[in-house]
Amino acid sequence: MEADGERFKVSKGAPQVISAIAANGAQGKAAVDNAVNDFAARGFRALGVARTEGDGPWQLIGVTVDIAGVGFWNPNTTTRGALRNGAELRPVTNFKVVSGCGVGG
Repeated sequence: MEADGERFKVSKGAPQVISAIAANGAQGKAAVDNAVNDFAARGFRALGVARTEGDGPWQLIGVTVDIAGVGFWNPNTTTRGALRNGAELRPVTNFKVVSGCGVGG
């Protein structure tokens, strides 16, 4: 991906794996574990997100809800379920509403 002419990469995956590859992962371990447990208690799967610029080290950005795991194919059900479980809703380009996401950090 590119932003402002700068090239960067992003990765998503199991929060524990993303945390393990990130240079700052050890610093965020408690926050990652808390976010995963909080999402799980509300019935959501979690994804870890990391970013790197050029060939630099991966940096943990945070933990987010896996929207594919909460019935994304039905926006009405997803929206009502996300609100019922305390998730924030944010509009995203080309979608009316996405059940998305507390970002830990």
